[in-house]
Amino acid sequence: MHLSKLDRSRAATALVARNARVTAASDPVEVRRLVLNITGPGERHYEGQALGIAVARDGRETFRLYTIAEVTPVPGDGGIDLALYVRRCGGPVSDYLCDRAPGDVVTVHGPYDYRFRLPMDRRSNLVMIGAGSGVAPFRALVHKAYESRVDWKGKVRIYYGPTTGVETIYNNEPGDIGQYFDRRTFRAMDALKTRRSIPGSHEPGRGLAENLAELWDLVLDPDTYVYLVGTPAHVAALDTAMAGAAGGEDAWTRAKDALARRNHWAELLFD
Repeated sequence: MHLSKLDRSRAATALVARNARVTAASDPVEVRRLVLNITGPGERHYEGQALGIAVARDGRETFRLYTIAEVTPVPGDGGIDLALYVRRCGGPVSDYLCDRAPGDVVTVHGPYDYRFRLPMDRRSNLVMIGAGSGVAPFRALVHKAYESRVDWKGKVRIYYGPTTGVETIYNNEPGDIGQYFDRRTFRAMDALKTRRSIPGSHEPGRGLAENLAELWDLVLDPDTYVYLVGTPAHVAALDTAMAGAAGGEDAWTRAKDALARRNHWAELLFD
């Protein structure tokens, strides 16, 4: 699904209550925690849903989703506080949000339900591909898997990268706060990474070719679910790379189509 197809008719005015940097000032990666206050009647908001923010820059509008990390009722009919984590990436929306000050007004759209569903079968393999987006879009999915309180039996792979989305396997190291944002997400990802069914270490020197080969093997497994976030250009780059790993474009197309027919392929696209 492309973000442009989301219904933006539901909009509300939010007041920035707090904006605090999460990463250290010396860290080149800037992550901020924003608290937006919404008052008055309107939509109900839940943790794990997303808010849409639209920003115009240089005559072009950009629309992005941000996951609601926390929902806190404010006593005395003070509405609700919604906490979001935002990583400054140089884009118009992230820059706009990171630069907001307490008292500023932000127009938000939604809320939107989380687009990715956790399989009912805990033996399913979960493959998350963040193409140009990092791993942040999968925080809610990882929370659901962790909070289900079951011993997840399937393999869990989180890939990310600037071109195809599978250049790197995400290791979830403590210093990666620019990816996981908060301790709760770190614990959830770490728990999944260290399940007995998942290798706890990654091979030194492992690169794109090895990741593509592994992804191809996983795609051929009928118990695999793939979740992809990126632009249409990223999808095209991934398709080209996977055609090489699969031994041909036809083989990759058939395998990908088979996942889609079983509702095992989900994607969220943006420009």
